[in-house]
Amino acid sequence: MQLPDNWVVFFLRAPLPPFAGVFPDILNRDAAYEFARNHPTLTWEKVWWRMSGGLYGLFLRALCEAWLCTIEDLLAPLEQRHWSDSLAFDDEALDPVWGYLLQRPDNPS
Repeated sequence: MQLPDNWVVFFLRAPLPPFAGVFPDILNRDAAYEFARNHPTLTWEKVWWRMSGGLYGLFLRALCEAWLCTIEDLLAPLEQRHWSDSLAFDDEALDPVWGYLLQRPDNPS
């Protein structure tokens, strides 16, 4: 399958990627958002705290730098959409692909 333009896919299903022992997520998480780790609901802050230490976090940091926006600018809209973005293909034989639709903010914070 060929991905549409502007798509990025991270496949992290391997038991332990080679860099996990060298760069453990827990040591690289954004400490400024540790307050959200025990939020009872899945807030954008909690999601960011969880993903900030890994490959997703590295990608989102680079994206924010390129787009001159904040993590909140990217993740708060996903939270408002209940973390349920998907894309259906023209081919009816393929199921929709679930993920996060990241859009460049018009007026970044």
